[in-house]
Amino acid sequence: MTHLSCTNITADGRRFRLFFGILLFFFCLGFMGLFTVSDFPLPVRVLVFIPAWMGMLFLFQAFTST
Repeated sequence: MTHLSCTNITADGRRFRLFFGILLFFFCLGFMGLFTVSDFPLPVRVLVFIPAWMGMLFLFQAFTST
């Protein structure tokens, strides 16, 4: 009997997504701190959403193996 897997991410893909998810998390954390203490306009502060969204997407994919 053959074992069928419901995942479409290999172990290397999971490690890649986990590494870059953690990297983007700390990148965004640093930028949010920098933008909070400095006088950047609001539209520039909102730009940190894009790497934060990508980082969380990578982490969710690495943990659920979707």
